[in-house]
Amino acid sequence: MKHVTQTLENSTIAGIPQIVAANNSFIKVIRAAVFLSCLFGFGYQFWTFMELYWAYPIVMDVQVKSPSIISIPSFTICDHNG
Repeated sequence: MKHVTQTLENSTIAGIPQIVAANNSFIKVIRAAVFLSCLFGFGYQFWTFMELYWAYPIVMDVQVKSPSIISIPSFTICDHNG
């Protein structure tokens, strides 16, 4: 358990080290509740956005044309750089 606590105290996930390092259990509960409510809010906003994104149909029209006659320009400008 000590290894898990030490790993979570050094974690780069915002909020987790503060929750683990708190000495008072009431503060731990408050910080965990704030963290979980923020996580829930993110999930809700993400899901709402994805439903909006998926509501629009994807239309893709690809046409490949190979003309038999290609018009070549009457002059070209070369700069000899490669």
